[in-house]
Amino acid sequence: MGNQPFVVALGDAIVGLHGQSDIVRRMQDCFAHHDCAAVIAFEEVAADEVHRYGIAEVASEDEVFEVLDLIEKPAREEAPSRLAVAARYILTPNIFDALDQVGAGKGGEIQLTDAIRLLIREGNKVYGVRLHPDEQRYDIGNFEAYFRHSLSLLWRISSMGRR
Repeated sequence: MGNQPFVVALGDAIVGLHGQSDIVRRMQDCFAHHDCAAVIAFEEVAADEVHRYGIAEVASEDEVFEVLDLIEKPAREEAPSRLAVAARYILTPNIFDALDQVGAGKGGEIQLTDAIRLLIREGNKVYGVRLHPDEQRYDIGNFEAYFRHSLSLLWRISSMGRR
């Protein structure tokens, strides 16, 4: 990739079914309009789910916003918002230096969220773009969620045949 920005789409999440999501295009537009180190997709989650995700502290409640801080899997009472990372990123190659600098985080793993947090603390700008309500993110990172979303998908497919 050289010195070029790149997109990361985590494999444990599906965003938008049947090509309905334009989140990456909107993230690209944001990246093109701001001098930033990263753009991240976000969705609002229930308060009792914040402990599962990277959660943003934000400058505004707009559709596109500056991310002031990121906290990996905070306890409910420590979460600065309910805006959770939605498994889509545009990053610049400086993320690799940040990943080299952060140690193991939650779960004993090197966390991308912690590396982005380091970029913010070093003075780099990071922006977020909210998923639209019809761009549901399917978290398939654990069996319960995978099973629940598989049933939801089967129901949607079967109901399409009835139309």
